[in-house]
Amino acid sequence: MALGADRYASRADTLIFIGCVLLSLAAMGLPDRMREPFARTLRQTVLAPLLALQQQTERLSAALERYDAVVAQRDSAALAATFLGELRSENLRLRGLLGLGPRLGSGYIPAEVLHQTEPTNALTFLVSAGRKQGVKPLSAVVSPEGLVGIVSSVDLQTSVVVSWAHPDFRASAMASDGSVYGIVAPHGSEGPRAWLLELQGVAYSQLVPDGATILTSGLGGVLPRGIPLGTVVGVAGDSRDDPHRPAGAQRPALAVRVGEPNPVRRSDRYRFYIILLVLVVLQFAVTIRMWGRPVGPDFLLLALLMYSIRAQPGRGAGAGFLIGLLRDALTPASFGAGALAHTLVAYLSAWGKAVFFAENVWVNGYLFFAGTWLRNLVVALASGKLKGTMLGWELLVWSPLQSGTTAVAGMLVLWLFGRHLAIRLGEA
Repeated sequence: MALGADRYASRADTLIFIGCVLLSLAAMGLPDRMREPFARTLRQTVLAPLLALQQQTERLSAALERYDAVVAQRDSAALAATFLGELRSENLRLRGLLGLGPRLGSGYIPAEVLHQTEPTNALTFLVSAGRKQGVKPLSAVVSPEGLVGIVSSVDLQTSVVVSWAHPDFRASAMASDGSVYGIVAPHGSEGPRAWLLELQGVAYSQLVPDGATILTSGLGGVLPRGIPLGTVVGVAGDSRDDPHRPAGAQRPALAVRVGEPNPVRRSDRYRFYIILLVLVVLQFAVTIRMWGRPVGPDFLLLALLMYSIRAQPGRGAGAGFLIGLLRDALTPASFGAGALAHTLVAYLSAWGKAVFFAENVWVNGYLFFAGTWLRNLVVALASGKLKGTMLGWELLVWSPLQSGTTAVAGMLVLWLFGRHLAIRLGEA
């Protein structure tokens, strides 16, 4: 399939593109009281089936990874349970002798992180537990290592969590021995310690030794007392900062003369949309992570690019705006930025493919790589949440890895289903 000069952007395409950009900018400017209800509605309606699929996938993956450990823990717990009755009765007698009341019970709600591929996923993310499971706003989200973040909003089946790396995160904290109290906040986005917390409000006369454990203090009534936050690694701005610490054969193009296109069967168009639907499902069913960061193919963006380079630029911009808006509901830290980024990438890929490129698997691979990296660049800059070292790592390390896997996946899809994808959407 060769794309001819009739695929240049028309005036209508340009107007649609400008309209989508303006709507994206308006979404970025929405106040939280309007933004969150809109995002919650999208998560509970359009995205609900896909999030349910992702929850089941994450649970299955976690079960496979933890199987041996869970079996060992179960056997150890079964052995320890044989002595539980005796220990409990001894504890009750001892508390009675000391005049203490019964010990308060505590419980946790298990949940899995529903990872997304947006650059701001490390700042706000979804977890697979919501109002139905008993989650409430401002609940603490913890892992075996300590505090992960705070629940900012709750849906029926999912919750939005603001992680400790978010620029707006704050928590009252203290040293484990109670000698120092203060407020912890992200250290910043500059320098080698961008991914660290900073204990603020410590008097100059107080010395906190390296290695001291910092816990939540419970002051303010938001977070309970005693949740681990981390250990002291040095004084902020100290010269001892560690600079190394991170905080085939070519397929020929088919030439089709303008005015004499090959006939496209309706069944080919149906197969095209089925392939796009499979890519959308894969986005929520397959997650590849490296060091905790999603670096696998962005199947949803891949589906958008495959649609855009076969549609008019205006249609591509409209599809990009809708997909970006849905993704913004999953990563509220960049609300509106995703819509803007996907609109720009979809429009430029449709227009650029029409003007510059022939139909070729390798050329499409380069397009998929550039589109993914450009999307991450726009989201990172437009959201304003990633700066300095954090922005550098995102654009120079994580984004190229994700762009490369997306390009490889796209070339594989074209190689397997190229005949069903070689259509113009305006012909069928």
